[in-house]
Amino acid sequence: MVFSRAADYLVCIRRADGTSEKLLSGGLWMKLSADGNDLAYWIPRTHELRVFSIPARNERIMDTIPDARMRELA
Repeated sequence: MVFSRAADYLVCIRRADGTSEKLLSGGLWMKLSADGNDLAYWIPRTHELRVFSIPARNERIMDTIPDARMRELA
């Protein structure tokens, strides 16, 4: 199960054995993929849209949009 803590924008995963692990420090704008394997999130400071692969534990910058303001991740 993937969950986030809105107060500090942490995204964590909880395993069946009850342990949890911090995956990343995301931001206000985060969206989990339908299959639960990828997490898309917007970094306002750098104007980057990133995708974090939960199984592979890697992060990719998908796009950089200077001066953009995120309103919604659909």
